[in-house]
Amino acid sequence: LESMCLKEQDPRLDSELARRQESAKGDCSAGTTWFETHRNFFKTKGLTWQGVKLPQTLQENPWFQLLPSREKQALSYALQHAGSITSVDISQRIDRLSYGRDSVLPTIIPHNRTWLVQQERLLTGFEALGLQGFPMDILTSSDHCPSDPQLMDLAGNAFSGPVITAVLVCVFAGLGDLADRVQ
Repeated sequence: LESMCLKEQDPRLDSELARRQESAKGDCSAGTTWFETHRNFFKTKGLTWQGVKLPQTLQENPWFQLLPSREKQALSYALQHAGSITSVDISQRIDRLSYGRDSVLPTIIPHNRTWLVQQERLLTGFEALGLQGFPMDILTSSDHCPSDPQLMDLAGNAFSGPVITAVLVCVFAGLGDLADRVQ
């Protein structure tokens, strides 16, 4: 995972953070139905709302500050109660959070919001495409690069090239066995 992520000094991270900060101005959390869902979830886990605190290290983080309250709460719960994780998809309801452990990430879906624990930020669309097996030099050499949300949607709707290759290799290997059995 570390080798696939953009380096902290990469200008694409700065421009994506600035784009998200601009689009977040005046944005409020969508509705309050999540509040009741979280409260009920905490109750089933024997936790109180006040028992899930925002980690001090994230309070000043500009990426964390961009998250709506629902996602901040879900991330706080995940960091405190999910054990050793490398990432968490905070776009899902709190009772459906997907965790990444070791070098495995949650499934990348359109509109994905995967928090990278070690990097303390959200996964970018550029990185998501790289993790799906797309060659990154194609995107960096293009005169026109789609926006980060478009790249994330593309990554979420894409089939992973290495996975498809592995499936096809297995199919072709199985065809040889099938031909031997037919004869």
